[in-house]
Amino acid sequence: MEAFRTLIKGWLGKVLLAIFLVPFALVGIEGYFSGGNSVNEVAHVGDQIVYKSQFDQTVSRQRDELLKQVNNQTDKIDENSLRDLVLNQLVNQALLQHQAKTLGFSIGDAQIIELIHKEPSFQENGKFSEKLFQDYLQRSGQDSKTLIADIHRQYALQLFAGGLQNTGFTVPSELNRIMAIQKEQRHLHLANLPLANYMAKVQVTDDQIAKYYNSNKAKFKTSESVDLEYVVLDATPFLSKIQITDADLQAPYQALVKASQANNERQAQHILINVDDKTKDADAKKKADELYARIQKGEDFAVLAKQFSQDAGSAVAGGDLGFAAKGTYVAEFEATLDKLKPNEVSQPVKTQYGYHIIKLLAVRQTAAPTFDSVKAQLTAEATKTKLDSLYNDAVNQLNELAVESSSLVELAKAYQLMIQKSPVFGRAGGAGDLSAPEVVSTAFSDEALIDQRISSGLSVGENRTLWLQSKNHKPMREQSLAEAKLQAKAALLQQEAVKLAKQDADRIAAALNKGTAPDAVQAEFKVMFMDVGVLGRMTGLPDPSLQIAAFGLPQPAANQWRAKTVEGKSADSVSVVAISEIIKSTEEMPAEQREQAQKSLAGLTGQQELLDYIEYLKANTKIKKQDVKSADPAS
Repeated sequence: MEAFRTLIKGWLGKVLLAIFLVPFALVGIEGYFSGGNSVNEVAHVGDQIVYKSQFDQTVSRQRDELLKQVNNQTDKIDENSLRDLVLNQLVNQALLQHQAKTLGFSIGDAQIIELIHKEPSFQENGKFSEKLFQDYLQRSGQDSKTLIADIHRQYALQLFAGGLQNTGFTVPSELNRIMAIQKEQRHLHLANLPLANYMAKVQVTDDQIAKYYNSNKAKFKTSESVDLEYVVLDATPFLSKIQITDADLQAPYQALVKASQANNERQAQHILINVDDKTKDADAKKKADELYARIQKGEDFAVLAKQFSQDAGSAVAGGDLGFAAKGTYVAEFEATLDKLKPNEVSQPVKTQYGYHIIKLLAVRQTAAPTFDSVKAQLTAEATKTKLDSLYNDAVNQLNELAVESSSLVELAKAYQLMIQKSPVFGRAGGAGDLSAPEVVSTAFSDEALIDQRISSGLSVGENRTLWLQSKNHKPMREQSLAEAKLQAKAALLQQEAVKLAKQDADRIAAALNKGTAPDAVQAEFKVMFMDVGVLGRMTGLPDPSLQIAAFGLPQPAANQWRAKTVEGKSADSVSVVAISEIIKSTEEMPAEQREQAQKSLAGLTGQQELLDYIEYLKANTKIKKQDVKSADPAS
């Protein structure tokens, strides 16, 4: 895989990458290299086969991506939904591959071989390297014949799917309509009905709770956890062992003195003739040459600098740039200055700014710092060097002990460390040292769970390392009714409270939609609408469902509101969204933006056409899918 990630920088990778950018060809890279060797199949799509190895690899990849988004909380992922989604994606992929082959989308073997030979990842000293190519094949677990066959399929799919998407277009009238909708604004009003006001009205029985639990068992799972034991080593034990004397500081002090003496400061003077839109390179060079000639004939450098230099900052001082350390100026200027002796003038030198005539006025050595002035700095640096050395030696020693030991006791004894415990440690991680992602991934690794090995040292901060051991692994499982009863009761109470709140919200919305005055509705239902103000489609409310509802309402009549009930993402209320006005935009879109919008809309149309075509292929292709639900009963 790492080899492929490197390869993707070149042509071959771009062909493959283009396929993955097709929104409906969401197949993992590994799937392409399964080679069809597995006899296990999860789907037949016409004469195409989706192999279990390909399916498992793609599920694993997408699961890993999802886990990153939910902070490694496995209970947040519905495994069976993920597996169904992946299977459907692979079926779509197979449909497109089959149709691309049927319609003759292809590239010749000779072209593929030529492009492989030109691939930078396979070149050494500008020439194709058979060794690099064979190394790649070995790392990716395939032969050249399999690779070429895969590229045939992938290239054909790129051409076919890309061609379908590129057929999308939009007419000006449709673009005008969509742009008008996009730019309109609405005057929004919002009322929230807190669920707390309805909870007291709800009563649920044990039978209702049991029925709810049995219908929603997938919601009631324990979190995966381990009992974590760990030790932490920091730099504290080593500080008392470090003694720094003046003798220890003499070598670094002398190095500092030598460096300061080598860093002479130079006083330079220059005349700059710019190269810009107004002055061509040749004209600037000619002017600089003329001034250089005048200086060589004896004219005063400072006078000419004041009169002709286009560096406004230094021209007033006769071109004097003052004293500056080496490395202050651009490379060409520095290189020229290095070659000059005091009072010597250079010929015109080209830099990114234009042409310079440079004169070195003087050189002075910077004063070496006294020992006392830098003693604190040198002491801190020497202390850190010794501390890092002692600390790293200790980390190496503890890593060796971790390999040899079955318990953290030996590690704790070596440096008088305290064994700390974190029972019921989950994939969400913990606080402090236990919040590092590496701690979570290591605690739930196979080595930790199956073999209960002590981990190697994990860096959790500067000079702070942690060793852990996972015990008593508890996989995620379904909770029993007794375990889930309180949670199920709370969910059922909320569900019933939502029903009551929605009944009131629906009556409020219905009254407004009939034309009842807003003030009268608020008085009758004892509800208060907040005036949110005028919002555009791109303004963005905290809850997207409120935004969608507001911009889905029709135009209200004068002095009336149109309204809708919304059960948003907030778990504590039901809302009534209302609008009192729709404001149409009369602003003309700039031509450049209009062109970009038309391209974007055409692209979306093309994507939808690709989706529609996939549905057409499904309806006309014999597809047989296996049950891919997880064997884990807790999933």
